[in-house]
Amino acid sequence: MEEINRKLKTLNSSSAELTLDKPVQLGTLFSKQDARGYGMLMSVSMNGQSKKVAMAMAVLRAQSRMLFLYTYTEFKDESSVQWVRTTSEHWADSILQGNK
Repeated sequence: MEEINRKLKTLNSSSAELTLDKPVQLGTLFSKQDARGYGMLMSVSMNGQSKKVAMAMAVLRAQSRMLFLYTYTEFKDESSVQWVRTTSEHWADSILQGNK
């Protein structure tokens, strides 16, 4: 959170500070050779407005390097979690395929 707010100020953003609150871990979303995805739900507040977001973080191993892939969407229902899961898994597969 501190790093995001620092970067927003560096960009001369007129946005108020960003607050991340109440993260709920969803566990492993997918697991395969050289890639694993994890999920989380959290509240994000800025300028007096709060939204719940679904997030997937994929960790990849490609060409002897570790890559992190983050995918976010506004949480509406269970389909939001399914969307971040399938989207991050497809992106991970594409990145791994392109870096063989």
